[in-house]
This record gives sequence, structure tokens and C-alpha cells, in this order.
Amino acid sequence: MAVWRLPVHASGALTRDFGFRRLFLPPGAQLFIGNANRQLGAYSDADNQRSGQFWTPLLYGDDALIEVLLPRSMKPFLEIDLGTVHVGYRDIFRPANDAQSFFNPGVGSGRRNVDTVCPNG
Repeated sequence: MAVWRLPVHASGALTRDFGFRRLFLPPGAQLFIGNANRQLGAYSDADNQRSGQFWTPLLYGDDALIEVLLPRSMKPFLEIDLGTVHVGYRDIFRPANDAQSFFNPGVGSGRRNVDTVCPNG
């Protein structure tokens, strides 16, 4: 077996999710994305998308490890292009009246900026 690993750290992040511009997992390959709190996967060739893109759900915490395990004979067929790492610094699931809530209109853009929450937005 061959192993490909990429540690990802975003200091102070509450959440992260990952967008692969191109992901093709050949037969026998497994993709895992996780940290001490949660593991996403194992994703396999059954999860390959026609578009070639792949997006993950939210992973809580500021550390993550992206790992692919595959048979050595399949290495030439693996395609992996991580294009986006979204980092969340506000919890979208906190109650709206919480100061750190994503839905608190006082958090985010400045008082004089037009925000998507504003009537002008």
C-alpha cells in the first residue's frame, strides 16, 4: 500500500471544509479526512463524481489530516487537486443572540457596510 498525507492547520478555526478541483480515486483507494474529534470517510472510487470535483462536509477544529491509502499499482491513476480550504471562525450553529453567532447582524461587516443581512443587501 502507498500513503499520501497532508496535514492542514488553521490556528483558531472552528470549522474547515475542503473542495477538491479534481479527485479521482482508483479502485482500492480510500480517502480519509479527520482530526481527533471526527473522521470523514473512508471515501472510495464509488464516491468519484462525474464533474471530478469533490466537496466535504464541515470538520470541526483547527487541525486536520487528509490521507489517501491505495495499492501501489494504482498510484499512477490517483488524481488529487485540493483547490479550496474554507476556514470558519464563527459557529453557524450557535443561537442567533450569541455574540459569536454567524447570524448575529452585529458580527461581520462594519456598521456602514452593506451586508447581505441588511435590507439594502
